[in-house]
Amino acid sequence: MMQNIINAVLNTIFVSIPESIVWVVFILLLLKRRDLLDFYLWKENLKQIMIPVIPVSISINLMRYILHIDRLTNFIIIEIMMSCLIIYLVKKNNFLNEKINYFKIIFYVVLADFVMIITTEGLCALIIISMLHMTIDQINNNILLNIILSFLPRTIQILLISFCMYK
Repeated sequence: MMQNIINAVLNTIFVSIPESIVWVVFILLLLKRRDLLDFYLWKENLKQIMIPVIPVSISINLMRYILHIDRLTNFIIIEIMMSCLIIYLVKKNNFLNEKINYFKIIFYVVLADFVMIITTEGLCALIIISMLHMTIDQINNNILLNIILSFLPRTIQILLISFCMYK
């Protein structure tokens, strides 16, 4: 049990928080909410971005390592949680009282998850699995290997976001 708690904490800090930050930033880009991505207000914007990042990151690892919830249920819960938190973030920062399209937010949460997580991590995972001759469960259960191997997809995701921001 103690090893699961340690794995959950390490995975939250080194894998899930960076992954969730990238996910939220990409969602905000899709929503064209550049006011929450303004470089000059980075301290305030980082606080705003952490509103969905921290609960989602903790929940992912709590459900995975402590509660041992299956992946599909975990995925559905996280999608719902992220959608609700992004809606909250947009409503909280809706100073112009614009109409909020909830369906659009939910669609972009799922789309961003597909593009940023499934596509980049999936492609990297296929390459890594074939190179290391290990299963994805073996990699995920080795926390140090999981942390090290998360750098490549995150780098690709950051490059993709940078491309989208400056296109």
